Amino acid sequence: MEQTIEFIKENHTYLVDGKKVPSITELIELMIPSKYVGIPDLVLKNACEYGIQVHQEIDDYIKSKEELYKTIEARNVIKFIFPRYGIKPMLSEHIVAYKINDLVVAMGTVDLIYRNKDNLFGIADYKTTSAFYEDMVEAQLNLYAILCEQSLKIDISELNCIRVHGDTRKIKSIEIKKTQYLDFLNKALEKWNENQKSGKKWK
Repeated sequence: MEQTIEFIKENHTYLVDGKKVPSITELIELMIPSKYVGIPDLVLKNACEYGIQVHQEIDDYIKSKEELYKTIEARNVIKFIFPRYGIKPMLSEHIVAYKINDLVVAMGTVDLIYRNKDNLFGIADYKTTSAFYEDMVEAQLNLYAILCEQSLKIDISELNCIRVHGDTRKIKSIEIKKTQYLDFLNKALEKWNENQKSGKKWK
């Protein structure tokens, strides 16, 4: 039977048949200690809001091809990163799901699914902060690769983190470790389900 999937954008919540399922971000936070402890809430809030704006401007451009972006970060992705590295956007801000026994148990939103110079599929995540935490990015992109391959029936051949912050415009290749992160995903789901049963929300 087809499940009903809802995404509540305001608080980034995924519902399946009216019941919350964990996001990839939430599952990573269960397994990897937070790097943001001690950073003031207002600083985190402002950085998050700016990152959302940049993501939205890139998404709007990909879908409309109109150059209406205002942030330097969006401009650097569109005018520098995409052409220089031969990135041909296919899907932007695309929701993907992970199923066990045909039931959706986790979801996520992939910043970018693209074809590269060799016409192979890759996925990328935009990072707009000055700090870069490779362990979290590696987990995020590998988990998204697993969900993309299951949901879209495509082979993901490369993972990239697109880093844009002010004048910084870099692309960081991330190693594909899908076997390792499939185990990571299933352990995180077990932990999440245990926490739900015990009434805990987080770790």
